[in-house]
Amino acid sequence: MTASTAAAAHPSSTATTTSVAAPTTPAANSPARFGTTHRWSDGVTVKVTKPVPFWPSGWVREVNTFTHFMVVMVTIKNGSGAAVDLADLQVLGRSAGADADPVHDPGKVGPAPPARVSSGKSAAFRLAMGVKKPGNLQVRVILTPGRTAAVFGP
Repeated sequence: MTASTAAAAHPSSTATTTSVAAPTTPAANSPARFGTTHRWSDGVTVKVTKPVPFWPSGWVREVNTFTHFMVVMVTIKNGSGAAVDLADLQVLGRSAGADADPVHDPGKVGPAPPARVSSGKSAAFRLAMGVKKPGNLQVRVILTPGRTAAVFGP
């Protein structure tokens, strides 16, 4: 199963007005280290924090095929002049050659990403994944179709 998060409107999503910081990755195709910011040419940025160990609720561990779990915080800031539609947002994880498995654990991860991020606003959400090898996680953020994916790793 591919670790994928489809963005959907969620009443508890976080959206705040922010100023967009200078990019820390040099180009759209360049892999970024966890904790750095990837910037697209239109001013939209994404940051994925360094993964940290995560211990899901008992029932979640029972239904997941992995024994290692990691959590990241994804922050999308819209520095463009128009709203960014997140209906097709995907956050995919891969670890030691295997797709990561999304962990749905209400109250411990979330909120779900909003359907859109208005110009000058940001959205942040926590995502957890079951992984094969914790120190080997790579996260790919596909913001919208046709836009180059942002890839984060160790």
